[in-house]
Amino acid sequence: MNELDSVRQQLLWRRGARTLGEAVADRLFQAYREPHRRYHTLSHIDAMLRDFDAQQRPWKHARAVEWAVWFHDAVYETGAETYADNEPASARLLLRLLERPGNGPDEAWHADVEFARRLVLATGSHRATKEEFAPGQLDDARRFLDLDLAILAAPWEQVLAFDAAIREEFSRVDDARFAQGRVQALRALGEGRIFQGPGMERAEQAARANLARLAARWSRRQPAPGG
Repeated sequence: MNELDSVRQQLLWRRGARTLGEAVADRLFQAYREPHRRYHTLSHIDAMLRDFDAQQRPWKHARAVEWAVWFHDAVYETGAETYADNEPASARLLLRLLERPGNGPDEAWHADVEFARRLVLATGSHRATKEEFAPGQLDDARRFLDLDLAILAAPWEQVLAFDAAIREEFSRVDDARFAQGRVQALRALGEGRIFQGPGMERAEQAARANLARLAARWSRRQPAPGG
């Protein structure tokens, strides 16, 4: 997918510097510019922040949610042995860069860091439950996860571009193995509600239709049983 133009990158960096500090913003910009990334780039962060800003209802924990947006894909590896650790590694990076002496001396800071850490971990399953989050956090958690999955409800041409970008990120994996894994991932996303926040009924319908079309495309590329 197309990367941000230079003006948008400058605006995004300034926002990151204000929100996180210049050193942390530089570290994250470096991460999201890694050469193997095609979808999980600064463009994805920019899109999520735009949707974050456009929400009609205020966020109860806006600072923590914004931190989670910045960090949720900070570590993104596509190797078979490392992929499952992306979310935990991103959460650890958040702690290392934000939870340090002198960076936030008050209890509210530490509480937001912990909430942001758990939000990052939740992007592994894209589910936020009452068991994982306190009542005052659950709504923000579900809306945050919806931001991350918003591309699934986009027009089909954008969804195809997203899917192609994911394929490029896994270019070292052959088509047959990638197709098997992709179908499993797409079907897992469709188990239960895709979007958990309120007022997402139309997005839910669009996302389900797009997921079904994507799964059908990749199913045709899977090896035949016993093949």
